[in-house]
Amino acid sequence: MELGAVRYFAINVETNAYRRDRIKSQCDRFGIPVEIFSAVTPATMDGIDSEYSERRTRRQWGRPLLATEKACGLSHLSLWRQLLADDAADAYVIFEDDVEIQADLTEIIPEIVGPDVQFVKFSGQHARPKRRIKGLRDGRALFKLAYGPLDASAYLLTKPGAKCLLAYCVTLHGAIDVLMDRAYEHGVSVFCVQPYPVQSLECFDPASPLFSDIGVRTAKYASDNSWLDLWHARAHRSRLSCKKRLAELALWMERIQAGF
Repeated sequence: MELGAVRYFAINVETNAYRRDRIKSQCDRFGIPVEIFSAVTPATMDGIDSEYSERRTRRQWGRPLLATEKACGLSHLSLWRQLLADDAADAYVIFEDDVEIQADLTEIIPEIVGPDVQFVKFSGQHARPKRRIKGLRDGRALFKLAYGPLDASAYLLTKPGAKCLLAYCVTLHGAIDVLMDRAYEHGVSVFCVQPYPVQSLECFDPASPLFSDIGVRTAKYASDNSWLDLWHARAHRSRLSCKKRLAELALWMERIQAGF
């Protein structure tokens, strides 16, 4: 399968011109034809379609989403819906606007095309069990991960991948970067390019123009959860932990069958 047209988008809050200019400058440097997508914010998220339920999120995530977390998730969901309706593109590359781009993705992407490659992370925060698929230029390689590396800062998503991710993530029963990574739940294999060609620059200094104002998760469970909500959340985490171990085992078996 050949991948046709790819469009590039950077999610940016309209009032943050610094970040917008910065991401555009980086893309210009590498000849990446980026388009700016106006981010959903807590002030603009009313009326945007989702199936968010506070009760469900308490029971699966342990606490309600912050308004900023919900808005962030809706920005990604909106782009996935746009991709599905986009007759001019087969895939989107989606950046958040607080990243450092370190390589030309337009040169990397043609090398990673394959029938099973629907979702590729170009940045990541954590090491995950992985299987090497193929070598790429400049010493990089394409890997398949047991599950994602906890990052939504830069990734490629095809239409089939978007359809599956949207069906799972539309409930926003957790932070969007976590939900995207659960290959063992939504069924879309997570691939990555390493060394990562994009670096996430999470910044929690309010004085910095790159300050991440989405909020910091200070507790695993909300203090006002009922005992039943807490029981559900802990049971849900235990179930997911088992599925993660099974995903690691499945990837290990793939490595054995592939001979390395």
